[in-house]
Amino acid sequence: MKSSYFFNISSFFSSGHLNNLADLYHKEIIDSGIPFDILFGPAYKGIPLAAAVTSLTGEKGEKSFPIAFDRKEKKDHGEGGIIVGEIKNKDVLLLMMY
Repeated sequence: MKSSYFFNISSFFSSGHLNNLADLYHKEIIDSGIPFDILFGPAYKGIPLAAAVTSLTGEKGEKSFPIAFDRKEKKDHGEGGIIVGEIKNKDVLLLMMY
């Protein structure tokens, strides 16, 4: 599905509102009651959002969510691959930003 609208979520990142946005996502995640093991932030704009959400969770004194993300290009050195973070055999919650 392709939307006829474009919203530049990165404007939150550069205007100092990332924590506000992370707080909204955190609330929705908790209120949803959806069980998950790891939070997935899709490249590239979902990565800082996932990191901010899990950081905020820790600041609230709750157990932080582990995070994972993908790369646009496959890496053939270091840990390699497309996915950073361990998602195998885990329930993944995908952050949607569209």
